[in-house]
Amino acid sequence: MECPLQANIKPCGRLWSAARGYLYTALRAAFVLLLCSGLAMLSGCSGQSEEAVAETETRADWEADADAEAGEQAESEAAVSDSAQAGTGGSLPPGAEVSSPAETIPADAAGAGVQKPTFHTYSKSSQRNYAPKDAAEVTESTSRASLEAGEPAGEASSPAPGGSMAEAPSMAEFDPTGVPDASEVEPVEKAARESQSLAEVVQVFFATDRLPTQEVLPSMSRTFLPALALGCLGLAALSGAFAAKRWRGAWLGTAVTASLLGILALQISLVRWQQYSRLASNASTRFSVLRFEPDEHEYPLHVGLAEVSLPPGHLPGKFERPSLLRLEFAESPDRHIMLQRVEVDRDVDQWFGRVAERSRESESGEGFLFVHGYNVKFADALKRTAQLASDLQVQGPAISYSWPSRGQVAGYAADEATVSWAVPNFERLIVDLVQRGSVRRLNIVAHSMGNRALLESIERIYLRGEAADSAASEKLLGSLILAAPDVDAQRFRTRSLEAIQSVSENVVLYFSSHDRALQLSQGLHAAPRLGLGQLPASLGLEAVDTGRYGLFSLGHAYYGSDPVVLDDMRRVLHDGQSASQRPYLKPARTEQGVGYWEIDRERHARLQGQSQAL
Repeated sequence: MECPLQANIKPCGRLWSAARGYLYTALRAAFVLLLCSGLAMLSGCSGQSEEAVAETETRADWEADADAEAGEQAESEAAVSDSAQAGTGGSLPPGAEVSSPAETIPADAAGAGVQKPTFHTYSKSSQRNYAPKDAAEVTESTSRASLEAGEPAGEASSPAPGGSMAEAPSMAEFDPTGVPDASEVEPVEKAARESQSLAEVVQVFFATDRLPTQEVLPSMSRTFLPALALGCLGLAALSGAFAAKRWRGAWLGTAVTASLLGILALQISLVRWQQYSRLASNASTRFSVLRFEPDEHEYPLHVGLAEVSLPPGHLPGKFERPSLLRLEFAESPDRHIMLQRVEVDRDVDQWFGRVAERSRESESGEGFLFVHGYNVKFADALKRTAQLASDLQVQGPAISYSWPSRGQVAGYAADEATVSWAVPNFERLIVDLVQRGSVRRLNIVAHSMGNRALLESIERIYLRGEAADSAASEKLLGSLILAAPDVDAQRFRTRSLEAIQSVSENVVLYFSSHDRALQLSQGLHAAPRLGLGQLPASLGLEAVDTGRYGLFSLGHAYYGSDPVVLDDMRRVLHDGQSASQRPYLKPARTEQGVGYWEIDRERHARLQGQSQAL
């Protein structure tokens, strides 16, 4: 008679043998994939792209030609000097000067001499809204240079005193090698015109208390690690599905899911690597997710200027980025919003001076300041600021304040602690923009968790101003827009409402009771959220309900993605209209009798249709 234990051991042994075979197959497949991926990464890192090599070779050839021509010009000048000395017996009288061929070149050809050329690269991967100077600008700059040198404009082309026009030297006597031919200038001007039509460049002033790092280009292995791990998992599951006799459906499901996630991670990694590579040549530093702890005599914020390009045909509410559904694995300036350049300004006074200069260019001396919310990286904050500045038709300087958010979904608790830490720095930025930046009307838009930094900073300004002089902080700011604020509604009523009404000219709250992100936040905090429409009984400000959004939308980013909301915000910031004057709003009341406003989308569509018909 067979022992029951022995009867149970045999199936277990067969199961273990099958599992061991599947495990070995998966490990071999993972090893092969890792080896191939490593070789691909090494080959990609070791060589330059054909475009970069061609540009480098072209630059070297131009520089070599320019140096050679400069040497020839120096030799010719030396020969002229020797001949002049020989004609005067080897010596010159005191005060005499030897004229060189360069001094007799006409003013319109002086700029076409032997110089190292300025390179303007236009490619589909990175197009900048920088165009070479046209003929009018070159002529104007040449005339200005002649005046600065003490020569009247057009002196070289005018006849000498007592001479005639026939005695003036002709262009045929000069070496035309430095003068660009029309066939060479035309493609450059054409490329410049195409570049200008492709992208609109928005300049964004930024201030951040993130910790700077010199690691502008992170390691490739760290960037592509998620995609590589998911790819190995998908290949291992696929190998197990082919080898398995049972649970084949589960193996295939795992393989398909891992493969799709791996493709998504690969697309994100490729876009991120392209962004890092672009900024590696256009930025001196990169800002991390850590906090910057300054010294006692050091300004607590890093300031600078960034350039963001918007694609042609950009529509309000569109944040164009590469999408896997459109099979886009790289950024393109004619389709996506791209961060082109980041310049850190070491001189804080100079930065505020540039802000003041830009503010004076606007009619009312206004400025626009945007504060992002939770889970936002530094580059994304700059791009969102540029998009808002374009959609809201901002006239003054567009300023982005980026506090050290982790930029991760799992970093909510860390962001809560960081946004409270950043309040003194943000308070100082607001005051300095008004005082040192000479911004007479500072408009602020804060989103989600960024409203905590804004409200707490205004509370500190209000209390500190009241302690010193009650009129000092009165109407310090222009319009405040609280978009989807992740703020305790009761705390807002008791601590923030009076302060923001005293410090700012106008306050508008945008909320949605169907905001899924704030619904989750309300469950975590066990407290009502202001952005869900938990309005206090004595409101005292304009509250606008943005309505319901689609099933696949969180309903949390409507401040930058909803064209109707953007149009209403523009009328608040730019035109200063009240809620009763804005055409896309209709009055409503809560069950407690608190009055607010609702977005009337039907009226908006009707008015837009009428305007398009006209």
